[in-house]
Amino acid sequence: MVQSGIQTMSTEPEQQEQEPLPIQHVQTVEVRQKTGTDEYRATITEAVKAAGLDEGATFQFKPHEIEELGVIPALGAAADEDAPRDRYTRTATTDGKASIRIALPKEVVEALESHTEGEHDEEHPLVIDVFAGERMIALAPAGGFDVPIEALPEDPDRVVDDSRDVLRLTPVQTARPRVRGSDEDGQSRMTVLTATTAIRAAGLASEVDDPHSVSYHPEAAESLGGLIPAVGYRRQAGAADPEYAVYREHGRGDDVPYEGYSVTLPAEMVEALGISVDELEGLSRRERPEITVYAAEGMLGFKTPIVRKIPVERDRTSELTDVAGIGEAVADRLRERGYSSPEDLVGITREELLEIEGLSSTRVDRVLDDLSARSGES
Repeated sequence: MVQSGIQTMSTEPEQQEQEPLPIQHVQTVEVRQKTGTDEYRATITEAVKAAGLDEGATFQFKPHEIEELGVIPALGAAADEDAPRDRYTRTATTDGKASIRIALPKEVVEALESHTEGEHDEEHPLVIDVFAGERMIALAPAGGFDVPIEALPEDPDRVVDDSRDVLRLTPVQTARPRVRGSDEDGQSRMTVLTATTAIRAAGLASEVDDPHSVSYHPEAAESLGGLIPAVGYRRQAGAADPEYAVYREHGRGDDVPYEGYSVTLPAEMVEALGISVDELEGLSRRERPEITVYAAEGMLGFKTPIVRKIPVERDRTSELTDVAGIGEAVADRLRERGYSSPEDLVGITREELLEIEGLSSTRVDRVLDDLSARSGES
């Protein structure tokens, strides 16, 4: 069993206090760079839907906010809205199927990478957490929990990479538990969670003739910031075994066959996550609470979704004219080039400013001095 009092290293971002808009972790995704280009893409279907938006929605990213907020917020607007755009605005598109993707500005990716360790490439892509709130999303480097291997129960059948000293559990998806069976129909009532992506990421998805099971350890939640670990094994749970089987499900959705993987959750674990099994039974899918599922090689983790609160100004425009040396006419010309706020001008060169009609050498000096002062204040 995982012992309570485990010394762990949590990399979960701290929550902001007393901030107005709640955003909740929805999914964890990889950022992929298109070969030979500076174009980056991420599939964020669940987050866009959770924000109340859909294909064609625009998102205005604020990469500089990561220093203060720990996330990069992106205000959203529906496809039919006439929302202001700047050089950090991108449109959500589909890949011809049901997935929604978005191209990420290079500055957004660089800001995220500056808050992570190690290099990222095709084999080791940048992994990010995606949060969603009302008509907005936010991006952050993927958080996680480090669990020492020595704290796990010794067992030759466990599916764990013993060559490591620490297992890093990272969030993979959110899922909604459901109740199967009832006392009335004579079947045992079980709480089931379909978490195909996480189960596959943990290497616990298997054929029927090579079953896996998991053993939950809710007693470790206090030392793991509320996360409940589940160690995987290469065997089917027995009647007297405190393990729960990982099983494969088949079905059809919209006349399309699908295959998924689920686990059964013990009642004490469901309650430890603040969920009432009795109340869960009468809820529709959309009403059921979400659980964030983490994964590492041979291991799963379960936690209530991370919720942050961040300050948001719904006005998507900023005042370039607040910068010394920039009047309304020059501001209009800057907007035509994709600059819509003082923050957008960070890093602009003297040569680039001198190309703007109406900016003399003297006024350029004033602009650069103002931008330098603003950078120093931040």
